[in-house]
Amino acid sequence: MKQSFAGFLYNINKSYCSDVPSMVDSHAFIDDLIYLLFPIKQNRNIGKVEIELKLERMKLRLKELLIPLEKDLTTGPDEIVESFFALLPDVY
Repeated sequence: MKQSFAGFLYNINKSYCSDVPSMVDSHAFIDDLIYLLFPIKQNRNIGKVEIELKLERMKLRLKELLIPLEKDLTTGPDEIVESFFALLPDVY
């Protein structure tokens, strides 16, 4: 029983591992977002230029996370990234 279950898990992992974003990279993206929104968690101030750079890096990281899913997406990674970041509020 255990060997057949192990084989079952192996086959699932083998067939899906390349089709999903890295868990580590996904966590890093979320951590970056949290630290950007709540810089006090890092106990430091972030300047405007650094924020802009972080946002650009986050766009690239999100695109990299979406690329493995591209065949299953109805919209391309570039469009999803632009839509996501376009939803950030415009503050004047």
